[in-house]
Amino acid sequence: MPQLGSDISEIKNLAGQFKGLAFIAKANQNSPPDDKPGCNRRGFLNYLAIGIGTVGVTVVGSHIAKKSPAVTWNMTTFLGETLKGKLIIYKAPQRVCDLVKLMSDGEFQINLNRR
Repeated sequence: MPQLGSDISEIKNLAGQFKGLAFIAKANQNSPPDDKPGCNRRGFLNYLAIGIGTVGVTVVGSHIAKKSPAVTWNMTTFLGETLKGKLIIYKAPQRVCDLVKLMSDGEFQINLNRR
């Protein structure tokens, strides 16, 4: 405890000691070191298990998806061969079929039937 007439350096020294004691007292409490999940071994293992599970599901899911058979649909359009060159939208149905095939890596194909 500083006495009357103490100089500033003694007061700063005692304040520093008090701050250090307060830090030590807080660190020695019987509570966990931090309330954040994952800051201890159990939390880390939980995150590790979740990560491994996610990777496993992703790999198995992509493997199953690659084994699925290709899908083929038929699409009929009223834009027959007689309208070729006469309408600006004549090429649109074929363009849709080509884009679907391209986006699905050939797993989903649409056959175009012109009437």
